[in-house]
Amino acid sequence: MTTQVPKTETRAEQRKHVHEILAQIPEVMFITSEQTEPLVQSARPLHVTRLEDNGGLWFMVGLDSRKVKDVQRFEQAMVTGQHSSRWIHLSGKAEIVSDRTKVRELWNKVHEAWFPLGPDDPNVGLIHFEPEHAEYWDNSGMVGIKYLFEVAVSLFTGQGAEPVKGAHGSTDGHVSSVR
Repeated sequence: MTTQVPKTETRAEQRKHVHEILAQIPEVMFITSEQTEPLVQSARPLHVTRLEDNGGLWFMVGLDSRKVKDVQRFEQAMVTGQHSSRWIHLSGKAEIVSDRTKVRELWNKVHEAWFPLGPDDPNVGLIHFEPEHAEYWDNSGMVGIKYLFEVAVSLFTGQGAEPVKGAHGSTDGHVSSVR
């Protein structure tokens, strides 16, 4: 059986692919460094308040939280997420934004669950995450069907499944097939 290798995406297609995956993930894992020597990282789930066209992410946060203190000490951060058979990893810089106008612009009713005093609560702020690098794996669509078929055949025959190649790319131009 011949496995067809997916075509290589252009940088514009990669960026579009990253945005499409991010648009499907309402909650991500936001990863910060508590300290850099030795590296100690913390991850926590955060709701995406806004996804920008360039892949930038906004999160509504408590300004007294550990994640905010981490970002204030070390701006490098990471974001990971998954939707069905699509995965993404972003690395970049985060900044704390306490501007009331921006908080009110991004505020919605859901935020009241965590911040009952509303957008004027002085403890409410934002994290703006600007990705510098993105990497994704996409086994959706026909690739996902082929993967399930290979798993079923493997379970039926007792032999290892054939590798199924899916879309794998990164925004710095390193694009290959998942093996």
